[in-house]
Amino acid sequence: MKKKFFLGVVSSVLIITVIGAGIWSWRDGKKDEREVYVSNVAGMQLTMGSGLWNRYTGVAETQQTWDLEFQSDKNIAEWYVEEGQEVTEGTALFRYDTAKTQESLAQIQLDLETIANDKQNLHQQVEALEKAKKKAEKEEQVSYDIELLNAQASLKTKDLEEMNKRKEMESLQKVVDTATVSSPIAGMIKSLNKTGDKRNSNGEMAPFVSVVGTGGIRIKGMVNELNVASLEKDASVIVRSRADERMTWKGTISQIDVKAPQNSMNMSGSGESTQYPFYVNMENTDGLMLGQHVLVEMDYGQEEEREGIWLDEFMIVDSDTMPYVWADNGNGKLEKRNVVLGEYDKERSQYEITSGLSQSDWITFPENNLEEGDVTLKSEAGKMGSVNPQTDEAESEEMDKEENGDDALEVPDQEGVMENESVILGALNFEKQIKVV
Repeated sequence: MKKKFFLGVVSSVLIITVIGAGIWSWRDGKKDEREVYVSNVAGMQLTMGSGLWNRYTGVAETQQTWDLEFQSDKNIAEWYVEEGQEVTEGTALFRYDTAKTQESLAQIQLDLETIANDKQNLHQQVEALEKAKKKAEKEEQVSYDIELLNAQASLKTKDLEEMNKRKEMESLQKVVDTATVSSPIAGMIKSLNKTGDKRNSNGEMAPFVSVVGTGGIRIKGMVNELNVASLEKDASVIVRSRADERMTWKGTISQIDVKAPQNSMNMSGSGESTQYPFYVNMENTDGLMLGQHVLVEMDYGQEEEREGIWLDEFMIVDSDTMPYVWADNGNGKLEKRNVVLGEYDKERSQYEITSGLSQSDWITFPENNLEEGDVTLKSEAGKMGSVNPQTDEAESEEMDKEENGDDALEVPDQEGVMENESVILGALNFEKQIKVV
């Protein structure tokens, strides 16, 4: 009986040992079989760095549109154009009626002549009083002083009247001189609101005159208050089609209109964000259509082809000491590959790789949990990083709990950190996270 019991215990121990060995072997095997996406170095040269700068939404519109707001306090004496008519810069559009203004000017001219006569009489009066004061007795001089003060005060009043009249005259003369309104741009008369009773789709008063420019296509973009300082007038930009980012055009920022802010909801929907329009003059517009939606980004030379291998600096580990990258070893396994760094491109935040990598190599993003020997999967779509990083992390935490027991310390919530890491990882997949603002 004891012998049977002993054999049963031994058998149980052996079974448990075998099962335990199998479990650890399975775990080790699973650990060794972690899969990591790697991407081809040559393919990365086409897109590296494209996620390092902001892109702004825009739309293709006519080169320029000029609108003149309706002024109900002015009458039109004569119209010189009609809707649909083509005009050049400086073409007279209409002339305001200035008959009443000219009458006012004539009256002011008469007033100024009257003031001039009054001033002349006062000057003569002052001279006469000063001569009489010199000949008068001492006790009479006080009365002459009072008369002189009154005459001099009247002179100052007339001077003030003359100054005000001349300012009014200048203002009215400006109205007469600008009575004829001309088009500031070349284009076509889109609409006229001669009677002042036309309204737009929003129920607002339509422009008095609207001229659509014929100078080609330009881009109207929008930039928020946080990024407006990053744009500069006359700066070169790249315009990308939203439908096909490979389709690009070059242009120059012609205007940043900080005087025309527009409010809109921010991306989180938690509040309003101030947006400012900016305008881009195009070098060429082949294939660009009016109304087409585009993305605008500053031109740092990212479209220029360069010789050699260039990598974003975040792809390189220990760049200041012993730089290396995580690469496929040629046998489907991951390895640390030492590289030699050359020139640093500050604008693109990229290093030139002078040795250690070739265009045919495959590399991945340097995640913290990578180990040499991990299985590599070549991704033609440009994916990089662990195939299932969340699963790997969960398995790692489960292993820690089993090894350390129930009393093991809990790891603080790293949700915020993981969110940032996922953004970085996404930015490296050539479906890069481009910030559109």
